[in-house]
Amino acid sequence: MKNTRFCVAMLALLVFATVTHGAPKPEIVPASYQLDFEYNKPKPIAIRTTGGNIQWYWYMVYTVTNHTGNDRLYIPDITIAYDDGQIVTAGADIPASVFKAIQKKQKNPLLQSPMQVVGNLLQGEDFARSSVAIWPHFGPKVKEMRIFIAGLSGETAKLKVKGKKEPVLLRKARMLIYGVPGSDTHPQDQVLKRRADKWIMR
Repeated sequence: MKNTRFCVAMLALLVFATVTHGAPKPEIVPASYQLDFEYNKPKPIAIRTTGGNIQWYWYMVYTVTNHTGNDRLYIPDITIAYDDGQIVTAGADIPASVFKAIQKKQKNPLLQSPMQVVGNLLQGEDFARSSVAIWPHFGPKVKEMRIFIAGLSGETAKLKVKGKKEPVLLRKARMLIYGVPGSDTHPQDQVLKRRADKWIMR
């Protein structure tokens, strides 16, 4: 267990380091297609489990629109990295009841689940799709989280890694950085502070 936690923590540190040191940067003029991505600030939501306990989650509502000139296959790929070493994939092992609660709270019956939004994205505003990224609430030691949104661009780059014969393929992704003041005692009272919103290669 200790080895597993150590590996996860090291992976998180590599994620933080890769986006700031040595990794290729996206082209100033996009080298490939790029989908438009609009989002709301992440919010917490409390769900009562079948055992009667309260489980907190974060969710981020977003809309993706295709103005690229061609229809595109859209597969949401959203990863969250916490500064305490945790790395989670949005939507992984999230009960269906959580999305239903979010859909009800948003009062939007047209909001698509992370599974429903997967598919061919036609061009134009009329075919834009709105969905939500959902992930578990973090622990009390977290002071910053980074949200990586992949699947929005076709731009790639290769990174040579010492000790590896083949270069690592990187994809262009959107990175959002949020500061998390306070503790997780009352998640509904936490006010996230956005520190960055930029494109990176990872």
